[in-house]
Amino acid sequence: MSKDSKVMRMPMREEWNPGRFRFIHHQWVRVTFLLAAMAAPQLGRAEPVPLRFNTFTPDTNVTNMNNVLGPGYTGGLTMDFLAVATYEGTTIDARVTAVAQPDTEFATGTTNRTACGYIPNYKATTPGQPNADLGFLYASVDGNTPGITLTISFFDGTRDRSGTFSEAYVIPDLRLLVYDVDGEPAQAEWFDASSADGLYSYATGAAAASVTATPTATGVRFLGPGKDCSETDTSGAVVLRYRNTSRITLAFGAEQYTDGTNPVFSAIDGDLSLSVTGEFQAPTVAPAPRAVPPSAPRVYSADSAIRLDRLAPAEVPLNVPFDYTLKVTNMAQTPLQDVVVLERLPENFQLQSSDPETEKVDGNLSWTVGSLDAKASRELKVSGIATTADNVKPCATVTFVVPPVCAEITVVEPKLTLTTAASKEVLVSDPIQLQFVVTNQGTGAAEGVQIAGMLPAGLRTLDYQSELVLNVGTLAPGQSRQFGGSLKAARTGEYVTRVVASANGGLKAEATTTTIVRQPVLAITKTGPAKQYIGRPTTYEITVTNMGDAPAANTIVEDTIPQGVQGLQTSPAGAVSGSKVVWQLGTLAVDTSKKVSITYAPMEAGSLAQAATASAVCADTVTATAETTVYGIAAVLLEVIDTDDPVQVGGRTTYIITATNQGSSPSTNVQITVAVEDAQEIVAVSGPTPVTVEGNTARSAPLATLAPKAKATWQITVKALKEGDVRFRATMTTAELGRDVEETEATQLYE
Repeated sequence: MSKDSKVMRMPMREEWNPGRFRFIHHQWVRVTFLLAAMAAPQLGRAEPVPLRFNTFTPDTNVTNMNNVLGPGYTGGLTMDFLAVATYEGTTIDARVTAVAQPDTEFATGTTNRTACGYIPNYKATTPGQPNADLGFLYASVDGNTPGITLTISFFDGTRDRSGTFSEAYVIPDLRLLVYDVDGEPAQAEWFDASSADGLYSYATGAAAASVTATPTATGVRFLGPGKDCSETDTSGAVVLRYRNTSRITLAFGAEQYTDGTNPVFSAIDGDLSLSVTGEFQAPTVAPAPRAVPPSAPRVYSADSAIRLDRLAPAEVPLNVPFDYTLKVTNMAQTPLQDVVVLERLPENFQLQSSDPETEKVDGNLSWTVGSLDAKASRELKVSGIATTADNVKPCATVTFVVPPVCAEITVVEPKLTLTTAASKEVLVSDPIQLQFVVTNQGTGAAEGVQIAGMLPAGLRTLDYQSELVLNVGTLAPGQSRQFGGSLKAARTGEYVTRVVASANGGLKAEATTTTIVRQPVLAITKTGPAKQYIGRPTTYEITVTNMGDAPAANTIVEDTIPQGVQGLQTSPAGAVSGSKVVWQLGTLAVDTSKKVSITYAPMEAGSLAQAATASAVCADTVTATAETTVYGIAAVLLEVIDTDDPVQVGGRTTYIITATNQGSSPSTNVQITVAVEDAQEIVAVSGPTPVTVEGNTARSAPLATLAPKAKATWQITVKALKEGDVRFRATMTTAELGRDVEETEATQLYE
């Protein structure tokens, strides 16, 4: 069915009575079906095992498929269901594998209309609608090619085997209600069921325009009535019954009579809980799988093939009626054809009657017996009168034709089909999931089946093989085998994988898949000042860009915090972990960038060269470094004081010269030079470095290093020679200062 439909759900159950099988459809259905014992072998009193597809192990990732169809799944071609049924203490799991026709919108599933061709737990989110059913979408192709093939496999899921799907389980009896296979005036819908899966019987709608069933070489084909009807109408539904099966394969197809593409929808109810409108016909026993009869020679011998007996009285009175009988018997083991008995009557015998009746021609009787089965007999009665006293001498002969030695040799034709499916798009770090389904759609066994293909350059199996070779063996008519595996791409690009299925007798089928492999490629830059001073805020800006062809998921930027810095700030806020700052940037789209920044104040001179890194899922980690040279400031204060002032002529005073480094960096090559006027005389010197006196000038040797906050003091003692207002002048030079620093001290000299 190709339209959105509204479905009302009410209970439907199957009740068993001795010798009676009936459906009871509440409110609508009034008919009980009778399956007489003579129509088919009895199934016994056990109830069919109900199946409910409502424990889908992957999460559905489409909330409401096409707004009416319920939750969907676009993650792959295999659906796993846990605990679909229990039987005699055994929990049964089910795996549903869908193979959609390639090159259609349903082949892989990327939108909320496609869902990889199927919808688990059909309409489960809509109250009162189908629940635990298996709905599916597919594309119409033609009258012979299925748009989608579903294989439902059953496994023992008891206790620790739950979800392992490793041990096949044979269900003794189950039923499936396949519905919404109606078609439209411009579209035919059909599906094939295989007898080899244990198909026991089927029941179609009782209405005149309902699904029709046609036996095929491999099972039964069900063709929709070609009218658009409600999903719950029995006109578009079939009840299938299986016995002793561990796997069921159903191939669904549709053919449109007009141009265009039309999505087709059908569904499967495994516990017959869906209420339907209309009635079903009595179940029909499905044909057994066709067997090829052996060819054996048959030998016919004309000798002793037929026997002719006469039962007559030994004597009869003259002119008195009497009877006699001819008995013809086929003595052979095979039928005889064109048997003719000829009775020649004598002239002295007057015929009165014969049984069977026949005519007397030229005095003879002729019976055309026709075909005479092996060991069969026919009796021919004659009544008449002897007309003279002479003995009556009738004579009988028989002719027949030995059937020709013929043979009917069944001609079978195996036919391979191959469908493949692969991940449509992956990241270069992810495996490519690949699945094959090879099917023998012919009438004979396909032997020596093999799937092979050379992988395109850059694509390998997980064990590094460049060629795929899968030995399938023999496929019976209607049988399918599914294989899956993973491939790994060495680089990005488009990969087209072509595989060929072959078998003895030159059988071939091929299929291709296309996968696009993408990768995010990160680029990072880090910028900051090349020069900074101790204690000043320093900001670095980090930019990460996705230059690849796929989004960069879980993008992370990290930067290292130097030791001893203060006033850390980040924008946007990053998480500090130890000596690192981490920014979680989420997904970075293709050709987009994001920026972060970090600010701190270095407290020591030196070089900062912290590396920032960027990483993301499937992307190579990249780094960037910005180097900053941190300088200190050497700020030296020069102070001069005298110890005695005023000073009497002939007396002495000492000038204390102090150099204090108030900066953040050592000061180097600190040198002091002093000069006194003629009224004074330098008589003594001291300090951290030697001082040389030349006349009225004293000069210290350079002090190599004056650490931050450190002091250096020199003392110059002078003698007053004459009175006056004098000035003591001190000059300081350092390697860091571009100009001299001068300081003077006034002193009064008196008599």
